[in-house]
Amino acid sequence: MMENEVIDIKEPVKELIVPAGKTVRQKAVGFSGPLRVRVAANGRYEAAFFQTGQACDITVELAEEGASCDIKALYLVRLKQENILNIKVMHLVPSTFSAQLIRGVLADKGQGVFDGLIRMEPGAQKSEGAQSHKALLLSDKARVRGQPELEIFADDVKCSHGNAVGALNPEQLFYLQTRGLNEAEARRLLIRAFAAQAAPEEWGAYIDEWLTETEIGAGNG
Repeated sequence: MMENEVIDIKEPVKELIVPAGKTVRQKAVGFSGPLRVRVAANGRYEAAFFQTGQACDITVELAEEGASCDIKALYLVRLKQENILNIKVMHLVPSTFSAQLIRGVLADKGQGVFDGLIRMEPGAQKSEGAQSHKALLLSDKARVRGQPELEIFADDVKCSHGNAVGALNPEQLFYLQTRGLNEAEARRLLIRAFAAQAAPEEWGAYIDEWLTETEIGAGNG
């Protein structure tokens, strides 16, 4: 294999090794169970996960200098579904880089749990890690628990994390209605745009299907 080759993973796997200097991409719909990823020198792991009520435990080890990962995940739950997502990124050596972008939408009595960890080991100087989790509640009976964590044992690193849970912005809804959309159309547009932040473009059909099943288009979310 030539340097900088991109390897696409299409089948479900429980363990991945990203070779030195390669990029491995994984897109998984409805993935559940454990996944362990180890990234070698100057390797890159890019992943996107779409969940609708699964339990997933992901551990990524950035094991050699220059290793990086970029993880996006979207979970959509309704009725009485529960979704559990645990992501751990371990920076084991210097000059490693990670990013996590997680978005969730919960309707009806849907339940969501997100536990995210960035760990900087003592030898992980000059490394950077970022994590963002946001959830949108469409019902006062929906519940979500987000717990992003940082464990930092090195003094020359950059780390950030964020966690936010809320409802649709009434000012945004009002603005869209002043532009000619009815309330149902405005709700659907805002929810879809929020979800799309963490999803590849080709997964738009999955988002639209979920919105239809949840009757968002009818304004009954």
